[in-house]
Amino acid sequence: MSLVSGSNSISILPFDIYNNKGAIFAKKIDTYNLQKPDPVTGLDYVISGENIYISWNLSTNANKYRIKITANNAAREFITELNYYRTNFPVNIKCIDIEVTAENDYMTSESATTNACKR
Repeated sequence: MSLVSGSNSISILPFDIYNNKGAIFAKKIDTYNLQKPDPVTGLDYVISGENIYISWNLSTNANKYRIKITANNAAREFITELNYYRTNFPVNIKCIDIEVTAENDYMTSESATTNACKR
């Protein structure tokens, strides 16, 4: 089976050892979902008061992003379909690690990381 750009379909006709046929199962496959998303670029942040605003460039072949924030060996994860995210900066913590990964329904890109510190 070869895939072409765009939408593809696969159909399966099940049968048993006596050649009795079952119902046809068909599934539509969008080929963009089978391509690995490009890694996140342009990862940046702004700390304002008790909030941190995280942004990055859109990634090709991605439909969501996973943000992982680690502070003092405790991690929190968030998922967004946008290329930015706002959350509270942990209380009594000076620095955190931020990791952003582009994802689609089938694959995950390499992570982009940065360290964010309060001044």
